[in-house]
Amino acid sequence: IPYNDFFVGGVYSNNPPIGLKNIKTLILSGLTLSGDGASAYDLNLSNCQKIQKLDISNSSITKITLPSKAVLKELNLSGTNITSLNLANQTFLHTLNLNECLKLTSITLTNCSSLRSLSIPKNVTTVNIINCESLEVLSIPYNSVNNSISPLVTINIDTCPGLKTF
Repeated sequence: IPYNDFFVGGVYSNNPPIGLKNIKTLILSGLTLSGDGASAYDLNLSNCQKIQKLDISNSSITKITLPSKAVLKELNLSGTNITSLNLANQTFLHTLNLNECLKLTSITLTNCSSLRSLSIPKNVTTVNIINCESLEVLSIPYNSVNNSISPLVTINIDTCPGLKTF
């Protein structure tokens, strides 16, 4: 899909008031953008206050911006080229898929109180998980994508009382 045809004006525009403001489920799995600016596209959903499920797996989207008001329940980023993930106050988020996120190097999760399980991709160097009270299972690989020692440099886990398996 040509980049300018799909995302002209962004996903939501206040002027004029058009777009996907009230969408609850957005599936862009496999979406490939082409044209100027398509290699590093920021999917800005900050005004989509009702989004509950987002699937951008295997798409060419490289960055997402979510609403600060917590309503998201499922987020599938598998197979994307996202390099950094910062999720805050997504208290309803229970499913986060990061499989095959080979360029992801930094993960910060704060106040994601419904998330129960998380698998960290092999190439991540920084992990910050703060106040994720229901997190029970955290899986971090010992080796990297090329089977060398894991590149993980920094890990901070704070106020995750439900963590049972690490």
